[in-house]
Formats: sequence, C-alpha cells, structure tokens
Amino acid sequence: MAINYGHDTVYYWPKGGYLGTFWVGPFYLVLLPGTYNVTAYFMITEPCNGTVGVLQATNMVGSQIYASTPILCSYFKEPNKWVGITLTLVVSNSSVDPIMLRCINMTGATGVYFSGVAITQIS
Repeated sequence: MAINYGHDTVYYWPKGGYLGTFWVGPFYLVLLPGTYNVTAYFMITEPCNGTVGVLQATNMVGSQIYASTPILCSYFKEPNKWVGITLTLVVSNSSVDPIMLRCINMTGATGVYFSGVAITQIS
C-alpha cells in the first residue's frame, strides 16, 4: 500500500531567525496495523551545519509521538536537490487516534522547500 500527499504545491521556510512549525497534516490519517515508511521531500537553498528541523508522526493533538527523526543538514549533499527524509512508523492498532504528520522545530539554518509526503507500507 502506498499513499502520496502533496507534490502539487511546494512550501518554503526562509533562512534566518525563524523558529517554529513548518507544516502540519494530514490531520485524519488512519492506517491499518503494520509498519510504514513515511518519506517527506525537502530541498535546501544553501549548505548548512546542524539540524534543519524534525519530522514527526503524532496523534492529532501532538501530545503522543509515534515516530520522530531529525532533518540534518548532512542529509543534503548539495543545495537545490530534492531529498527524501524517511521515518519508520509502526501502527499496532488502527483504533488509536488518527495520525498527524508534522515538521517542527525549524532552525532557520538554511532556506527549506517541502513538496509532499509518500507513505509506503513495508510490512
């Protein structure tokens, strides 16, 4: 099973002193029990050091984190090239709260583009 979101619109987070949440959603993602790769596609505008932000899968209010991975500058070999950042999400019970995806804790280390998410069941 594969689900794709986005790729029709590209969002931008500027470089600089901006900190915060880049995007949140979809809000009502209900998946059957299994293991999934959740891949979000990003591109940076210039080389950087450290962390760009954090990709997470949470419950709808964000109080329970099901999976999380940092988005590191080292993942981007060069600017202006799309890179898929993947986290592994294990869904043990489809009756739990719907899942929300989000990109938070943006550091402003570089400009960042986001183009969408692909979800693939791996088991």
